[in-house]
Amino acid sequence: MRAIAPCAAAALSLLTAPALAQTRLQDSRTPEAVALQTALERVCMPLIAGEDPDRVAKTAGLRERDGQWALGIDGGKQILVLPPSVANPNVCSLTVTYDVDGGKPLLELMNAWALANRLEVRRVREPSEGPLRDRWTSSWEGEADGRSTALVFSEEKTKDGRPVGRDLDQATVLLSVAKST
Repeated sequence: MRAIAPCAAAALSLLTAPALAQTRLQDSRTPEAVALQTALERVCMPLIAGEDPDRVAKTAGLRERDGQWALGIDGGKQILVLPPSVANPNVCSLTVTYDVDGGKPLLELMNAWALANRLEVRRVREPSEGPLRDRWTSSWEGEADGRSTALVFSEEKTKDGRPVGRDLDQATVLLSVAKST
């Protein structure tokens, strides 16, 4: 298994800094981080809340690509959106492609977004080996305002450390929001 990437130290430094959450959201301004924040706030949250998918897609600037909704990012990068379904009505899934070894700003954005939404960190770049890919997963959870929220960021590489995509790294983001019981 590959060693944990350098962004783990950056993630750990953010874990106890809720006062910096809003500042970090504004500081994480790579095109990928901006697009990810847009996808979380203007796509996933409204879709999970039951808003009209076509209106959400139009408002957020999503385009249909190969039968999927996509938010384009310069340089051939994108965020693919898998909206909530009948089977998983409270979960929105995003697949993010970004520059090789460019996950640090995304992880920082995810952590800042989680802190701003009163979520607590559960895992930071926890490694796991799969049959074809290795993953490093970070997650946050919390309950506030009568709802339970979970956020997962899972970076992927091939077994030999190469990017999963065509010269781009890839991560999966899951956002789950449900009424607290």
